[in-house]
This record gives sequence, C-alpha cells and structure tokens, in this order.
Amino acid sequence: MPVSSQSLTEPPEAPTHDEVKNAHLILVHAHEATHALLDAFDASRGARRATGGNTTDEEQDLLRAMLVFAGAGLDASVKRLIQETLPALARQNEAARQSLESFVARRLRDEASRAADTAKGYSLLASALVNDSPRAALVSAYVEELIGSSLQSVDRVFEALSALGLRSDISVDRATLKRVFDDRNAIVHEMDMDLSLPNRRRTSRRRDPMIAGTNALLSLGSEVLAAVDSGLG
Repeated sequence: MPVSSQSLTEPPEAPTHDEVKNAHLILVHAHEATHALLDAFDASRGARRATGGNTTDEEQDLLRAMLVFAGAGLDASVKRLIQETLPALARQNEAARQSLESFVARRLRDEASRAADTAKGYSLLASALVNDSPRAALVSAYVEELIGSSLQSVDRVFEALSALGLRSDISVDRATLKRVFDDRNAIVHEMDMDLSLPNRRRTSRRRDPMIAGTNALLSLGSEVLAAVDSGLG
C-alpha cells in the first residue's frame, strides 16, 4: 500500500489467528522503535531550526538506526511466521506445499551426491523415517533452513514468501527493495563509510528517503502478516 514519504506508516492491525500474534507483536515493536527514532531526529532538528545547516552526526545516526530497526523487525517477524505457521500452511496452501516439496527434493539430491563420495548421506530421509511424524520432521528441517540466516536481501525475502505460499500474493518491487537493503547493509556492515568523501567520510542520509525505505520494509511486513493471517482460514 502506498505511504507518504513524509511520515512513517502505522502498525498493522491485530491478526485473528493465534499463530500470527507473536509475529504481529514483533512488528508493532519495530514500528514503535522507528517512530521513536524519527521523533528524536525531528526534535533535534526542531531545536536547531534557527541555525539550520546540515544534520549532525548524531542526527544522521538516528536516521540510520531507523532503517536498521525496520529491517530487524521485518526479519524477526517473518521468521516467527515461518516457525509458527509453516506447519499449517504446508497442509492448507498448495504453493507452500510445493515449496516444501522442492526443499525436500533438493536436500535429498544434495545428500545423495555427498553419499556417493562419503558413504554417508540421506540424513533428512533417515530422520523423517524414524520420526513418529515424517511430515513434521521434514517441515522442521525446512524451517531451520529458512531461519538460519537473516532476511536482509531480495532473494532471501522471496525465498521466505515462497515458503509461506505468498510468492504471487505480495506486491514487491524488487528494484526498490534491493536499494533499501543495499542502504541497510552499507550501514550495518560498512558503518556507511565512504573514504572518498573529503569531510565527514560517511554517506549522508536524508530524512525523506530514509523514511521511504523504512516504510517499504515495515509495509512489506504488514502485508505478509495480513496475507498469512488470511491464508490460515
């Protein structure tokens, strides 16, 4: 849904299914954190309105933190959805079931390849066969793979959407999302450093583009929550 770049989007509505409530709570806290950071930025800028000038290093870090918290909120919320709704979705949603089937086929193929060299392999198949619920064992392995690394790239987000059976239900602009993640990763992994700059040596961030990026991540999280809640029936 379109959101003005001048202000932050509001938290998502409460879900109807218990399996979605923890993911919802995480996203609500992410909204609260980003609003608090933007309020602190605006208060600082307002206090210096008479002098104007460029943003301070501290104000820049408030904008950076806002985007980072939004990314963390999306990551943690979607992972919680995967943990708490994937077993049900894999039964009810054909797209989610196909994603699970593709994961199992890929793992078995990879294990078979290793087995040819090591006389070992098929650990996933063995685990499923000795489990009281083979399906539950396969879903558990899929969940562990999905939550094993951060959802801070376009490919990882689309992998999660496929697992939840939402690949065709969520409107994601890949180019926009990539730019947002590129900014987030530059902040987190590189301290936003740009040693080619003559003075501050860090990429300067502006309020409205940072709000737009934050909204892109938070709105995506809200859309995923609503779609999963609806899909649980």
